[in-house]
Amino acid sequence: MFGYLDILDSQFWSNIGFAFLAMAAGCYYLSLAITGLHLKRIGQGQSKHRVKTYLMAFSQSVVCFLVLAKYFFPIYSDKKVLVSLLLLTFGCVSKLLYWNNLSYYFKESSGPRIFYKIVIFSAIFVSVTHIIFYFIEGGGSCCLAPNVINETTSEILKIQVPFKVSSLLQGFQSGYIIVVWLIYFSFFYKALKTNDLAMKIGLGLSVANVFYTLSYFVFDFQYWIPLFFLTDIVEYTRLQRVEINQINNDFKEQREKEAKLLHDISNPLQHTWTRLRRIIKDKSNQRNLDIDKDVNSLYMATTNAIDILNKYRQEDENFCPISLAINDVVKMYDNVNIDYIPPQHEVDVNCQVVKNTLINLIKNSIEALGEDLKWIKIEVNNSSNEVHLKYIDSGLYSDFKKPQNAFKYGYSSKEGRDRGIGLASVKADIEKIGGRIKLGPFQDNTCFDIYL
Repeated sequence: MFGYLDILDSQFWSNIGFAFLAMAAGCYYLSLAITGLHLKRIGQGQSKHRVKTYLMAFSQSVVCFLVLAKYFFPIYSDKKVLVSLLLLTFGCVSKLLYWNNLSYYFKESSGPRIFYKIVIFSAIFVSVTHIIFYFIEGGGSCCLAPNVINETTSEILKIQVPFKVSSLLQGFQSGYIIVVWLIYFSFFYKALKTNDLAMKIGLGLSVANVFYTLSYFVFDFQYWIPLFFLTDIVEYTRLQRVEINQINNDFKEQREKEAKLLHDISNPLQHTWTRLRRIIKDKSNQRNLDIDKDVNSLYMATTNAIDILNKYRQEDENFCPISLAINDVVKMYDNVNIDYIPPQHEVDVNCQVVKNTLINLIKNSIEALGEDLKWIKIEVNNSSNEVHLKYIDSGLYSDFKKPQNAFKYGYSSKEGRDRGIGLASVKADIEKIGGRIKLGPFQDNTCFDIYL
């Protein structure tokens, strides 16, 4: 292949260096593809609208190996036309997957992704059409210009792009590269608005490289070195790190959801167990007891436990009048002095979120104050915009340890495992439906303000 070059010539060693660079880049992209395939298996069943790198990296590795393959043909071999067309096809596939990943990363709407598909599928159609004509008529008829030899001072370019292509293919390549540059620039502009330094650097290099490529295909600049396969390597690496972070976050959310489920179920079940123990104790002491009252309380607690299970089985929202949700919870705690002040006008709310919130708050009040819990007050006010639910207990706000950490997952002033879940769970549920919760003093007492 290099027989016409002197081994001491710098052109010889620059070609050797370029070939090794293409091979190293291809191996690196292939390693990213293998890692991405493992990540796909780990994250199976997760959202479709997320970064996935395995096909993107594999397509780009094929591009690198096709670049390397050109060194194994004679310098003006007609087979290089076919290799160039295959390189364009795989390059288009990798770009589509790459742009889709960037689109998910920058949280674009579906509109830009449709545009990317139109651009790429158009390019693939042109490329595949030329491949078909190549097999029918040969490279000279389908792709090459009448003056086929590409006169250039760069030996690397002479090996990579030895022929001048037809005016039709040249015009398409020029238009395609201009569109590609505009798309890259739009991503670079979005990256500038983020704190992601790696993405800024990577997309900045890609924008500069595509503009440099324009100088060859559009302006006949003869000193272009085709490093297009290398300049996206920073973003590919960064996108795989994003994919790993997404899977880690999914597993973290799953673990937190499971912990919340166990915690939310344990609240009414613990209440049920306490009341059952009271029934057994009073029965053994042969004391008078209003069993109907206790059985009703147990029934409400069990009903709420079933509702919580149903909530985690299906994501459908269940709405009911706010007083109905609150009264169901109050009936569970008929041995606690709870004063409920309903709103002037009933309003429908997410039934399970309200129930779960109050169960957690009452349970926390009982655990924190014990026999010092004198009363709980629940008041609801509503306006045209939102519902304001105020929860106050007889505890002193000044006794509340580190109120700024109250809603932090895993933080608790109580000892033991699986603590610090209840209020974090409540806050997450409320914010999920567009509400908010605050902790603060009401006069001297502890107060939770909930806005739905």
